[in-house]
Amino acid sequence: MTPKLHSILVRLAFITIFVSTTSIAYVLLPEKPTANKTSVPQEATPISTSTVFLTTSAPATSVSSLPEVAQLVRAGGEKTPPKTTSSTESFQTATLSVNDKNYTLQFNTEENLLTAMRRLETSSVAPFSFSGKEYAGIGFFVDGINDIKNNPTAGKYWVYYLNGQPAPVGISTYLLKSGDIINWQYGTKQF
Repeated sequence: MTPKLHSILVRLAFITIFVSTTSIAYVLLPEKPTANKTSVPQEATPISTSTVFLTTSAPATSVSSLPEVAQLVRAGGEKTPPKTTSSTESFQTATLSVNDKNYTLQFNTEENLLTAMRRLETSSVAPFSFSGKEYAGIGFFVDGINDIKNNPTAGKYWVYYLNGQPAPVGISTYLLKSGDIINWQYGTKQF
């Protein structure tokens, strides 16, 4: 096995992470000064195969996936805490339907459909995924849901309906309301 295949080395400021291809993660701690003021690297310590702890000048941060590690490194070692709700604040719900499969959307006040769909994609027990593209000044256009892509050659596209009516605006603009029913349909609907 080549060294390149054996490890991915990421270093930013005091963060150094080594992940081997055998799924054992190591944390290399910052270099510690010695009596003569030269730096000596500390030893790598194997840890859990599913969690990596980053040691920075801030308190230790836990991440559970390589994309999370990359995001953390780009942020300079500071993990942005997930948005949470307080005990007085709770999610509102709406229903999202795709090909006769229903999902419960959870959202906060003043949250758009795109944000709620992204949350559903990461938290749904039943598989849900979508793809699309953001167009500056226009908004986000969905080009696939649950592995079914738009097919311009056949004239088939994903179109969403809001409470039984064609949606008046795109998903990045529409602010959800409690009880909304969003129905995604794949077909030859003209825009």
